Amino acid sequence: MRKIYKSRTIIIGSVILLLLAVSILVGLCLKPKAEPLQGEADMEDYRVSSKVPSRVVRICVKEGQRVHKGDTLAILESPELDATLSEAVSSYEAQRARQDLVDNGNRQEQIGRQSQIVNQARSSRELAESTYRRFKALYEEGVVAKQRYDETKSAYESAVAGEKAAMETYKMLRDGAREEEKRAAKAVTERSRSNINQVEALKHETVCIASADGVVTEIMPEVGELVSTGAPIMNIDTDNVKFTFFLKEDQLPGVALGQRVKIYVPAVDKTLDCRVSVLKNLGNFAAWKATRTMGQYDLKVFEVQAKPLAKSSGIRKEMSALLIKDLTMTRLYILRRRLGCIFRHELRIFAKRPIFLFCMIIAPLAVIFFFTYLMGAGLPTDLPAGIVDEDNTSVTRLVAQVLNSFEETNVKYKYSNFHEARRAMQRREIYGFYYLPPHTTRDAESNGQPRLSFYTNDCYYVSGNLLFKDMKTASELIPLALERESLFGHGYSNDDAMDVLQPIALETHPINNPQLNYSVYLSNMLVPGIIILLILLSTTYTIGLEWKQKTQKIWFRVAGYNPAIALLGKLLPQTIIFCLEIIFMDVYFFVYLGFPCHCGIWHMIGLGVLTVLASQGFGVFLFGLLAGLLRLAMCICALWGILSFSLAGFTYPVTAMPTVLQALAVLFPLRHYYLIYINQALYGFPIRYVWSSVVALVVFCLLPMLMMGRYRKAFNEFVYLS
Repeated sequence: MRKIYKSRTIIIGSVILLLLAVSILVGLCLKPKAEPLQGEADMEDYRVSSKVPSRVVRICVKEGQRVHKGDTLAILESPELDATLSEAVSSYEAQRARQDLVDNGNRQEQIGRQSQIVNQARSSRELAESTYRRFKALYEEGVVAKQRYDETKSAYESAVAGEKAAMETYKMLRDGAREEEKRAAKAVTERSRSNINQVEALKHETVCIASADGVVTEIMPEVGELVSTGAPIMNIDTDNVKFTFFLKEDQLPGVALGQRVKIYVPAVDKTLDCRVSVLKNLGNFAAWKATRTMGQYDLKVFEVQAKPLAKSSGIRKEMSALLIKDLTMTRLYILRRRLGCIFRHELRIFAKRPIFLFCMIIAPLAVIFFFTYLMGAGLPTDLPAGIVDEDNTSVTRLVAQVLNSFEETNVKYKYSNFHEARRAMQRREIYGFYYLPPHTTRDAESNGQPRLSFYTNDCYYVSGNLLFKDMKTASELIPLALERESLFGHGYSNDDAMDVLQPIALETHPINNPQLNYSVYLSNMLVPGIIILLILLSTTYTIGLEWKQKTQKIWFRVAGYNPAIALLGKLLPQTIIFCLEIIFMDVYFFVYLGFPCHCGIWHMIGLGVLTVLASQGFGVFLFGLLAGLLRLAMCICALWGILSFSLAGFTYPVTAMPTVLQALAVLFPLRHYYLIYINQALYGFPIRYVWSSVVALVVFCLLPMLMMGRYRKAFNEFVYLS
């Protein structure tokens, strides 16, 4: 008894310490007392991009490489730009030729030809003039008619006009283009030259040059990929660092413009001396906290910027920064902050996805109440049965009375023949029937040994076996009842007759479950088994959901690039919920329903909490093996949880299974829960009898440690495969 008491004390103390640790951790996550001033680092950066659509020919730098002003970063190629340049050159040459044509004037041949035309027009005019004068004199003398005179005069005037037109054309060809035309041709030529300069400038942009010193943080395209106009090729962070904080008014004391402050950067584990350079109000629309309902005042938010007094390497954009007022702040707060952030994010996911609430709250509680209500009577009672009495005597009617006296059997139907009863059993109206052939009483009285038979439907294993037991017992009691009546006829008293019929008295003592209550045995296995199944599915789904939504890198960054913190913060809400449900189950079973528990309820609560942690650890381990394969991981967890009902040993003894299955059974948390429950709660054995199962559950809890390296790789490299 002293050893049992000592083991129980150890278990109760361990459970109390575990619950206390969980409570403290939750309190640290959800109720930070001294919240520091948190902001982030910001760096002046610039994007290297292309002005024209082009193809990446060469990347001259790598991510993380430091570059200096004037360094070549990337070389691009644009065949279209080369074609445009050739077109612009050709256009310029053509326009230059047109300008030369305008500047040089008309050809000498054209001018000489026009000069000959002028001479020809002059000769024609002189001939027309001479003819006109002669005809004028003849007309005045009355020799020629007026009609002839007019024709000669018209021909002379036409010759004069033709000479003037030829002379004007000659002067135009001799003088060449107008001054305005020359200036227009020169302007068009200069525009063509500008097009060439523009294309050459764009071609110069195909060689990307660093405009300032800095570090290459991201390279977008690969060699051979096309980039569009303005598309970023790489980001470069300069060395100009500043820290930005958004503080409420009640956080501003101790922070003033120009004041020196200390800023801690957890990512590089450095504390920097900085000076506040900007302090400005964000405005009412940005951030505003009303506190008048608490009898205080409205708090506005201010933006505070601080710049380091000396350069510091290793700081990158968006790194978390803590404005330290108290240098005694430890990294415990950082851990608490990260866990609390992930914890609250997980609660928001639960609120947005009802499937989590169903799997973690509704389903487990429904299972608890369903199975206890289903098996509330302990054993199935009033199972419908039938009887075929073809003898129909007082003795055979006694058989129906005996069968009805059993609690599990209810002789509900009587049939006239065997075939009718068989068809009723096939229609599932009854689970079995008892057959009494004709002349049963006569043969019994004449010691003819009549043959009685009964049939049970063992497709329904439980009901068939219970009816089989009752009908077999009734078959054994009926001959004894007939013999007792015969002894009474020979003058035997009841005690004397019983001494003859039952010379040996039997006593039955079912221990640990004296009520033969199915619920005591099955509910304590089925309910934890289903909860373990839900834990496995919830664990893998809630982890894999981050990969499915492509937010695993954000989750990993919030956890400080620590996979253990990431998993702990994400699974902590589920751990609390499932532990509370296990505690409720134990209280409901062992206190309210009065199920036997020889080790004490605190012992079972500790076992339940350990089983929850072991199941979560096993789920984390399985998902780590199959990181990125959410569906496959959930399928394996579902299969593992379902197989545990068969290999746990409460439906079929493990010792009777093949050796391979006996070895495989140790890989199921439900198997160890079953062994501890049987030996502790029902038998009341000390914990040393089940130390191997306790160690196995602890090993399940520690399995995620083997996957930390793979999780770290999964956070950075693996993607969700649908």
